[in-house]
Amino acid sequence: NLGPVVNTKGRDGGPALSADGRTLIFHSARSGGQGSWDLWMSTWDSPGEPFGEPVDMGPVVNSSEIDSHPALSKDGRTLIFVRGGKTSHDLWMSTRISTSEPFGEPVNMGPIVNRGEDNIGPNLSDNGRTLIFTSKVQRRASQWKSTRAASDQPFGKPVDFETGIKGLTVQAPTIWTDGRTLIFTAGGDRGHGNYDQWMPTRTAVGEPFSSPVNLGADINSSEF
Repeated sequence: NLGPVVNTKGRDGGPALSADGRTLIFHSARSGGQGSWDLWMSTWDSPGEPFGEPVDMGPVVNSSEIDSHPALSKDGRTLIFVRGGKTSHDLWMSTRISTSEPFGEPVNMGPIVNRGEDNIGPNLSDNGRTLIFTSKVQRRASQWKSTRAASDQPFGKPVDFETGIKGLTVQAPTIWTDGRTLIFTAGGDRGHGNYDQWMPTRTAVGEPFSSPVNLGADINSSEF
């Protein structure tokens, strides 16, 4: 547990960690933000030390709506997150020139990327050219993959990113650095609690994923 400096009694979640491990961005419903949920940032000076007091990412990034589930690119210059109300959520993107600069005004990723009524759980590949996320289309939540030719190009039309798991509510996919391992959250009655972490693998990028396996009681608990 990251302790009372980072966590509150409110809902804190959706963590995104920078490549150097020194910056943590997450969403929180704590007081002092711009809306009901905001994106907050906590940093540490050196490995082994605890994260410092989180700061709200401010009115440029956050809005009066729900801002949540951040995804940070490996170079630290692209931030993709979820914005919306109680029933509809879109993916938004904010960029910056360097990690020493603040993030700029977010833009909606538009109807090519955002599908259906609920787009959540974004994650970026190491090269920043593949985006995977969960979208609820026609009452079915599934994972989608959108790609782009370069980091300064727009993302293309998403395709269904089949993970081999059926009958569960799947969300928050995270692709491993080698592109061969996927970890995601799935809810249903097959795990240890309401939502568990699952992992499918594949032998090479471009190959299909195997059937997912539950990460077990050492990782999952009876809680959410």
